[in-house]
Amino acid sequence: MLSKSSTSYYEMDETIRKVMEHWDALDLRELPKSVMVDYGRYLFGYKPALRFCCPPTGNFVSINVPGFVKVFKGMIYIARDHFNLNLLAEVDNSILPHETLFGEMLGYPKCCVEKIASLGEIFIDPYNHVFNKKVKKHSLLDISQYCNGVALISHVPCSISCQASLQQANQFYISLKSASGSQSFCSWRDNVICYFSDKSKNTR
Repeated sequence: MLSKSSTSYYEMDETIRKVMEHWDALDLRELPKSVMVDYGRYLFGYKPALRFCCPPTGNFVSINVPGFVKVFKGMIYIARDHFNLNLLAEVDNSILPHETLFGEMLGYPKCCVEKIASLGEIFIDPYNHVFNKKVKKHSLLDISQYCNGVALISHVPCSISCQASLQQANQFYISLKSASGSQSFCSWRDNVICYFSDKSKNTR
């Protein structure tokens, strides 16, 4: 299993340097916009691994992405070491229930992983829909715009007041406000910060 220490993998100055260096290492133009959230969290050290669908065109370009990359059965996996990369793909494709282990490997809070495991993988989308109706728009746990690349977390919290999820979201929000980088990174960062910075709508 991925080490929990990976959530603080970099000191802040080193993190910002890595983000500046590696954001454009992954060609995001043909990937789902949600990948920007996952990849951003990964570069900042808040996410130990990520998984996303191959682009419809089949064109996937990664140059100098930190960690290891694996393309397997239409999915792309990225992890910080080769062992966990292969394990991630293996668990994801297991015919046995794997919501708990897979969620932990992606860096999701234990309480949220257990919530999804209790529902079952096939009910993630319906639960996500219900959660988005309950959570306050522009609050730190608002994931309604995740598919558009605007979110601070990449999982569905176990509740609209989940403290572990709030901590993850707030850490990432603070990090983004301190970071700079390429034009494409700054454009995405500004969109995220703008969405969550409206004090009249944002409740933390």
